[in-house]
Amino acid sequence: MMDKVLIMVSTYNGGKYLPDQLDSLYGQKGVECHLLVRDDGSKDNTLNILQDYKKRHGNMTILQGGNLGVGGSFRALINDAVKNHSEFDYFAFCDQDDVWLENKVSECVKYLESVDFIVHKKNCFDSDSRKIVKTDDDIQLPDTWLHNIFHMKLFGCCMAFNRKLLNIAIPFPHRLIGHDYWISSLAIRFLSCDVINEPLINYRLHSDAVSQGKHKSIIYKISYRLQLYKQILQRIKKQKQRKII
Repeated sequence: MMDKVLIMVSTYNGGKYLPDQLDSLYGQKGVECHLLVRDDGSKDNTLNILQDYKKRHGNMTILQGGNLGVGGSFRALINDAVKNHSEFDYFAFCDQDDVWLENKVSECVKYLESVDFIVHKKNCFDSDSRKIVKTDDDIQLPDTWLHNIFHMKLFGCCMAFNRKLLNIAIPFPHRLIGHDYWISSLAIRFLSCDVINEPLINYRLHSDAVSQGKHKSIIYKISYRLQLYKQILQRIKKQKQRKII
Protein backbone atom coordinates (compact mmCIF):
# COMPACT_ATOMS: atom_id res chain seq x y z
CA MET A 1 0.00 0.00 0.00
CA MET A 2 1.32 3.45 -0.91
CA ASP A 3 1.89 6.06 1.78
CA LYS A 4 -0.81 8.74 1.83
CA VAL A 5 0.30 12.35 2.05
CA LEU A 6 -1.86 15.44 2.48
CA ILE A 7 -0.46 18.45 0.60
CA MET A 8 -1.76 21.78 1.88
CA VAL A 9 -1.87 24.48 -0.81
CA SER A 10 -2.91 28.12 -0.40
CA THR A 11 -3.79 29.95 -3.61
CA TYR A 12 -4.37 33.60 -4.37
CA ASN A 13 -4.57 35.00 -7.92
CA GLY A 14 -2.21 32.25 -8.99
CA GLY A 15 -3.62 31.40 -12.39
CA LYS A 16 -0.44 32.31 -14.28
CA TYR A 17 1.77 29.65 -12.70
CA LEU A 18 -0.66 27.31 -10.92
CA PRO A 19 -0.99 24.70 -13.73
CA ASP A 20 2.77 24.01 -13.65
CA GLN A 21 2.60 23.39 -9.92
CA LEU A 22 -0.49 21.20 -10.09
CA ASP A 23 1.04 19.11 -12.88
CA SER A 24 4.06 18.49 -10.67
CA LEU A 25 1.90 17.55 -7.67
CA TYR A 26 -0.15 15.05 -9.66
CA GLY A 27 3.11 13.73 -11.11
CA GLN A 28 4.55 12.58 -7.78
CA LYS A 29 5.90 9.02 -7.90
CA GLY A 30 5.59 6.24 -5.34
CA VAL A 31 3.07 7.93 -3.02
CA GLU A 32 -0.63 8.74 -2.96
CA CYS A 33 -1.16 12.48 -2.61
CA HIS A 34 -4.37 14.32 -1.80
CA LEU A 35 -4.43 18.09 -2.33
CA LEU A 36 -6.12 20.20 0.32
CA VAL A 37 -6.39 23.59 -1.37
CA ARG A 38 -7.71 26.80 0.15
CA ASP A 39 -8.29 29.76 -2.14
CA ASP A 40 -7.77 33.06 -0.34
CA GLY A 41 -10.29 35.08 -2.35
CA SER A 42 -8.78 35.03 -5.85
CA LYS A 43 -10.13 37.40 -8.47
CA ASP A 44 -8.54 35.69 -11.48
CA ASN A 45 -9.12 32.23 -12.99
CA THR A 46 -7.50 30.33 -10.09
CA LEU A 47 -10.72 28.64 -8.96
CA ASN A 48 -11.58 27.56 -12.50
CA ILE A 49 -8.14 25.97 -12.82
CA LEU A 50 -8.52 24.14 -9.52
CA GLN A 51 -11.97 22.84 -10.39
CA ASP A 52 -10.76 21.67 -13.79
CA TYR A 53 -7.86 19.71 -12.26
CA LYS A 54 -10.14 18.23 -9.61
CA LYS A 55 -12.55 17.09 -12.31
CA ARG A 56 -9.78 15.50 -14.38
CA HIS A 57 -7.60 14.02 -11.63
CA GLY A 58 -9.62 13.85 -8.41
CA ASN A 59 -7.77 13.68 -5.06
CA MET A 60 -8.44 17.35 -4.30
CA THR A 61 -10.50 19.15 -1.68
CA ILE A 62 -11.13 22.84 -2.38
CA LEU A 63 -11.86 25.28 0.45
CA GLN A 64 -12.98 28.85 -0.18
CA GLY A 65 -13.04 31.87 2.07
CA GLY A 66 -12.26 35.51 2.51
CA ASN A 67 -8.81 36.97 2.16
CA LEU A 68 -6.86 36.01 5.29
CA GLY A 69 -3.33 36.42 3.96
CA VAL A 70 -0.76 33.63 3.71
CA GLY A 71 -0.55 32.90 7.44
CA GLY A 72 -4.32 32.94 7.96
CA SER A 73 -4.93 30.76 4.95
CA PHE A 74 -2.45 28.12 6.10
CA ARG A 75 -3.91 28.30 9.60
CA ALA A 76 -7.30 27.40 8.09
CA LEU A 77 -5.68 24.57 6.12
CA ILE A 78 -4.00 23.15 9.21
CA ASN A 79 -7.25 23.29 11.18
CA ASP A 80 -9.11 21.51 8.38
CA ALA A 81 -6.38 18.87 8.12
CA VAL A 82 -6.80 18.05 11.80
CA LYS A 83 -10.58 18.11 11.74
CA ASN A 84 -11.42 16.38 8.48
CA HIS A 85 -8.41 14.37 7.28
CA SER A 86 -7.54 11.91 10.02
CA GLU A 87 -6.59 9.22 7.49
CA PHE A 88 -3.29 10.93 6.63
CA ASP A 89 -0.05 10.40 8.54
CA TYR A 90 2.21 12.77 6.56
CA PHE A 91 1.77 16.41 5.57
CA ALA A 92 3.47 19.02 3.41
CA PHE A 93 3.04 22.73 2.66
CA CYS A 94 2.93 23.92 -0.93
CA ASP A 95 3.21 27.29 -2.64
CA GLN A 96 1.08 27.92 -5.72
CA ASP A 97 3.85 28.77 -8.15
CA ASP A 98 6.75 26.34 -7.67
CA VAL A 99 7.42 23.05 -9.45
CA TRP A 100 8.08 19.89 -7.43
CA LEU A 101 10.46 17.21 -8.66
CA GLU A 102 8.66 13.90 -9.08
CA ASN A 103 10.51 12.28 -6.14
CA LYS A 104 9.96 15.18 -3.72
CA VAL A 105 7.22 13.57 -1.61
CA SER A 106 8.54 10.00 -1.73
CA GLU A 107 11.99 11.11 -0.55
CA CYS A 108 10.45 13.04 2.33
CA VAL A 109 8.33 10.06 3.35
CA LYS A 110 11.41 7.82 3.50
CA TYR A 111 12.89 10.10 6.13
CA LEU A 112 9.60 10.53 7.96
CA GLU A 113 9.55 6.84 8.69
CA SER A 114 12.23 7.53 11.33
CA VAL A 115 11.91 11.27 12.16
CA ASP A 116 9.03 13.69 12.72
CA PHE A 117 10.12 16.64 10.56
CA ILE A 118 12.18 16.93 7.39
CA VAL A 119 13.43 19.88 5.35
CA HIS A 120 15.27 19.80 2.03
CA LYS A 121 17.17 22.04 -0.39
CA LYS A 122 15.62 23.89 -3.33
CA ASN A 123 16.63 25.12 -6.75
CA CYS A 124 15.83 28.76 -7.49
CA PHE A 125 14.14 28.94 -10.87
CA ASP A 126 14.02 32.19 -12.84
CA SER A 127 10.54 32.70 -14.24
CA ASP A 128 11.72 34.73 -17.22
CA SER A 129 14.73 32.70 -18.37
CA ARG A 130 13.18 29.37 -17.28
CA LYS A 131 16.59 28.32 -15.96
CA ILE A 132 17.83 27.27 -12.55
CA VAL A 133 19.91 30.21 -11.36
CA LYS A 134 20.90 28.98 -7.89
CA THR A 135 20.78 25.89 -5.69
CA ASP A 136 20.75 26.13 -1.89
CA ASP A 137 23.89 25.45 0.05
CA ASP A 138 23.73 22.44 2.34
CA ILE A 139 21.13 22.92 5.07
CA GLN A 140 22.15 23.07 8.70
CA LEU A 141 19.33 22.73 11.22
CA PRO A 142 19.42 25.41 13.94
CA ASP A 143 20.68 24.11 17.27
CA THR A 144 17.66 25.46 19.13
CA TRP A 145 14.17 26.75 18.40
CA LEU A 146 15.32 30.18 19.60
CA HIS A 147 18.06 30.24 16.97
CA ASN A 148 15.48 29.21 14.39
CA ILE A 149 13.14 32.16 14.96
CA PHE A 150 15.90 34.76 14.92
CA HIS A 151 17.63 33.31 11.87
CA MET A 152 14.72 32.25 9.68
CA LYS A 153 16.12 30.23 6.79
CA LEU A 154 13.81 27.21 6.52
CA PHE A 155 11.10 27.40 3.82
CA GLY A 156 7.63 25.92 4.26
CA CYS A 157 7.58 24.56 0.71
CA CYS A 158 10.66 22.48 1.60
CA MET A 159 9.13 20.89 4.70
CA ALA A 160 7.23 17.70 5.44
CA PHE A 161 6.13 16.32 8.80
CA ASN A 162 3.99 13.75 10.58
CA ARG A 163 0.75 13.94 12.55
CA LYS A 164 2.58 14.06 15.87
CA LEU A 165 3.94 17.49 14.94
CA LEU A 166 0.60 18.58 13.49
CA ASN A 167 -1.10 17.85 16.81
CA ILE A 168 1.47 19.90 18.74
CA ALA A 169 1.02 22.81 16.31
CA ILE A 170 -2.71 23.25 16.98
CA PRO A 171 -4.32 25.51 17.89
CA PHE A 172 -2.44 27.71 15.43
CA PRO A 173 -1.92 31.20 16.98
CA HIS A 174 -4.22 33.78 15.40
CA ARG A 175 -1.66 36.57 15.45
CA LEU A 176 1.08 34.49 13.88
CA ILE A 177 1.93 35.04 10.21
CA GLY A 178 4.50 32.38 9.34
CA HIS A 179 3.13 28.84 9.40
CA ASP A 180 6.56 27.50 8.42
CA TYR A 181 8.40 29.30 11.25
CA TRP A 182 5.81 28.00 13.72
CA ILE A 183 6.01 24.40 12.54
CA SER A 184 9.80 24.28 12.26
CA SER A 185 10.36 25.90 15.66
CA LEU A 186 8.03 23.41 17.36
CA ALA A 187 9.72 20.52 15.56
CA ILE A 188 13.16 21.63 16.71
CA ARG A 189 11.93 22.13 20.29
CA PHE A 190 9.91 18.97 20.79
CA LEU A 191 10.60 16.31 18.16
CA SER A 192 13.17 14.65 15.90
CA CYS A 193 14.31 16.45 12.74
CA ASP A 194 16.54 15.77 9.77
CA VAL A 195 17.59 17.33 6.47
CA ILE A 196 17.79 16.12 2.88
CA ASN A 197 20.71 17.92 1.29
CA GLU A 198 19.47 17.66 -2.24
CA PRO A 199 17.02 19.96 -4.05
CA LEU A 200 13.52 18.51 -4.43
CA ILE A 201 11.66 21.55 -5.80
CA ASN A 202 12.22 24.33 -8.29
CA TYR A 203 11.37 27.49 -6.37
CA ARG A 204 10.06 30.09 -8.78
CA LEU A 205 11.49 33.61 -8.58
CA HIS A 206 9.21 36.37 -9.82
CA SER A 207 8.24 39.86 -8.73
CA ASP A 208 4.64 39.13 -7.67
CA ALA A 209 5.21 35.96 -5.64
CA VAL A 210 2.85 35.97 -2.65
CA SER A 211 5.13 33.85 -0.48
CA GLN A 212 8.06 36.22 -0.91
CA GLY A 213 6.10 39.09 0.62
CA LYS A 214 7.19 42.70 0.79
CA HIS A 215 10.23 44.29 2.34
CA LYS A 216 9.59 44.85 6.04
CA SER A 217 11.15 47.37 8.39
CA ILE A 218 13.63 46.28 11.02
CA ILE A 219 11.09 47.23 13.69
CA TYR A 220 8.49 44.94 12.12
CA LYS A 221 10.98 42.04 11.90
CA ILE A 222 11.99 42.41 15.53
CA SER A 223 8.41 42.69 16.80
CA TYR A 224 7.35 39.70 14.72
CA ARG A 225 10.11 37.53 16.14
CA LEU A 226 9.32 38.61 19.66
CA GLN A 227 5.68 37.68 19.10
CA LEU A 228 6.73 34.28 17.76
CA TYR A 229 9.04 33.85 20.76
CA LYS A 230 6.14 34.47 23.15
CA GLN A 231 3.88 32.05 21.26
CA ILE A 232 6.48 29.28 21.39
CA LEU A 233 6.98 29.79 25.13
CA GLN A 234 3.22 29.52 25.64
CA ARG A 235 3.13 26.27 23.64
CA ILE A 236 6.05 24.86 25.65
CA LYS A 237 4.09 25.59 28.83
CA LYS A 238 0.99 23.95 27.36
CA GLN A 239 2.92 20.82 26.38
CA LYS A 240 4.33 20.53 29.90
CA GLN A 241 0.82 20.77 31.32
CA ARG A 242 -0.39 18.05 28.94
CA LYS A 243 2.33 15.69 30.19
CA ILE A 244 1.47 16.41 33.80
CA ILE A 245 -2.20 15.72 33.14
